[in-house]
Amino acid sequence: MLKKIGIKARLILGFAVTPVILLVLITLGIYRVNSINQSLTTINDINAVKQRYAINFRGSVHDRAISLRDVVLSASAEESQKSVEEINKLASFYADSSGPLEKIFAEQAVSAEEVKLLKDIKEIEKETLPLINQVVDLQKSGDSSQAKDVLMNSAKPAFITWLARINKFIDYQEAANSVESKVARGLAKGFQDLMLILTAFGILASVIITYLVMKSIVPALSAAATGLDKSSESISSISQSIYNSSQLLSEGATKQASSIEEISASIEELTSMTKMNASSADSGKAAANQARALAEAGAEEMIQMQKAMDAIQQSSNEISAIINTIDNIAFQTNLLALNASVEAARAGDQGKGFAVVANEVRGLAQRSADAAKETSQKIENALERSAQGVELSKKVMEGFKQILEKSRNVDTIVGEVAQASKEQSTGFIQITSAISEMDRITQNNAKLAAETAQTLEVLNEQSTEVRAASSNLLKIVG
Repeated sequence: MLKKIGIKARLILGFAVTPVILLVLITLGIYRVNSINQSLTTINDINAVKQRYAINFRGSVHDRAISLRDVVLSASAEESQKSVEEINKLASFYADSSGPLEKIFAEQAVSAEEVKLLKDIKEIEKETLPLINQVVDLQKSGDSSQAKDVLMNSAKPAFITWLARINKFIDYQEAANSVESKVARGLAKGFQDLMLILTAFGILASVIITYLVMKSIVPALSAAATGLDKSSESISSISQSIYNSSQLLSEGATKQASSIEEISASIEELTSMTKMNASSADSGKAAANQARALAEAGAEEMIQMQKAMDAIQQSSNEISAIINTIDNIAFQTNLLALNASVEAARAGDQGKGFAVVANEVRGLAQRSADAAKETSQKIENALERSAQGVELSKKVMEGFKQILEKSRNVDTIVGEVAQASKEQSTGFIQITSAISEMDRITQNNAKLAAETAQTLEVLNEQSTEVRAASSNLLKIVG
């Protein structure tokens, strides 16, 4: 049955038996002591008190009987008065005990016999007190013989009865105390025997349960100690292996941290160069933007120049047309002058003046025609040159367009290079940050590896201590 219970429960069971038995002994002891205490309380605090008050009653009654006799036998009134005062004093002493006794009967549980005895005492007291007063009054009145007669024939039997009833009450309390004393002694004797029996039983039960518990625990402890010893050996071996691995890991982490620092330095140098490239690319982009702006301005000026050349060609064409018109007019004028000369020759002398004018007009027309031809020749040369200029401006315009297109392409490429350089710089910064984080993690790993190695050293020491403890446990359990 104990095999189904855990070692902890077995130990608790083994060690709990003695406290349980002690608890039972203490409980029974307290119960019996309380019972004995209750009996002693009844004897000392109740019955003895009532008995003491009854004894006070008896002393008061007895002394009052003597004082009443002295009242009758007194030779003088002064002696008689002293005896009367003593009677009154004794009556007061009686009353001092009567009040507390009445209170006990009112508050405590009393038997019917006690109630009857106290009632009888009160009745005889009630009968005797008038007789005492009668004897005193007769003695004071000088009737000593009658006072003696009442004393001897009435008061004396009443005092005897009163004292007898008080003694009976005292005897009852004495008998009650005797009964309670026997009960207390019986309880004490029974308690002693019970304590001896229970103590012997407790010792025997403790020995038996301790034997059974030890018998069931020792094999389990031996097996646990053996397993613990084997486990500690295994832990020691594993911890040593892990310690060696941690040392290798720590060395590798240190080397890796050194390599990462070198890589980080190279990356930082590349990042600096990339930033310079990005700055140069930005400067190139600004120059390309300026070149493109100049090319665009030149192209615009070439367009304006081409428009001007076109306007000049058109104006030259118009002038050529006007010259042709002038040439035609000169030709017609020359024909008219020739006709006028012919007509003047026909007219003879009358036409000589007109012939002179006609010759002048013909000369003027000839000069106009010559000037027109010369002007036309120059205009044709100018037109030819204008056409060549227009053609050349078109070629220049085409070249400017190509330059503008190339400038735009260069600007785009330079912008892309600048953007790529910025992105590359940002990437290198991120790589640098990542490498820094890797370096931090590597250093932490190296630190953790070192701490792990230290922990494993402690674990190895503890496993050695466990092995020593398991060996001691094996020695203890035999």
